[in-house]
Amino acid sequence: MADGDIFRTLKEIYKKPYKWLCEGKANADECVRVLIMALKKDIQAQGNLPISLAQKIGETLAKIFEESCGNIDFGSANKEIEKILGIDEWHDRKELMLRAAKDCIQEIRYGSVQDINANSVSEAILVNFMNGVYESGFKDCIPLIDKHHMGVDSVTLEGRMKELHPDVISIISAWAKKAVGDKSFAKLRRPTRRQINTIDMDENLC
Repeated sequence: MADGDIFRTLKEIYKKPYKWLCEGKANADECVRVLIMALKKDIQAQGNLPISLAQKIGETLAKIFEESCGNIDFGSANKEIEKILGIDEWHDRKELMLRAAKDCIQEIRYGSVQDINANSVSEAILVNFMNGVYESGFKDCIPLIDKHHMGVDSVTLEGRMKELHPDVISIISAWAKKAVGDKSFAKLRRPTRRQINTIDMDENLC
């Protein structure tokens, strides 16, 4: 497959991080930064509707949880989410948000989200949504390419992507908290140095 055919498989914004990962010249920190820049553009292109929907769902689920004294009717919770997301013209983003919200319900059900309040649920939904944007726009597209740029093999490329994954998820989690606070994706910031355990939004993202 010619390079032009390879790159047509990906959105324009993801071609540079893909190329860097294939070439293997940039270190992990540099690859994370260029990938996060692309992901930020992809997320911002979704508009701020996912944030307002996540907050509305968070408020609804927190209320259901409070009224049920912790014994949530998860079937009813799923129906409430579908009612909130009844937006016919939203297409792919609606599917991403629906999956993000239903995954959050499963996380609540099995204890991954323990502090059940409107903000924590909204943040958990946005983490899932942004991860969905990352997977559908980049991560899940890579295995669909038969022959990679520079002839790199799939196992090597997969290993390089796995090395970046913890930092990507850490940054997404920080972005979710900031987006809920700002009610906007506009002020998401790319990292200026390697994220190790936690990300301080004031010092590490600028």
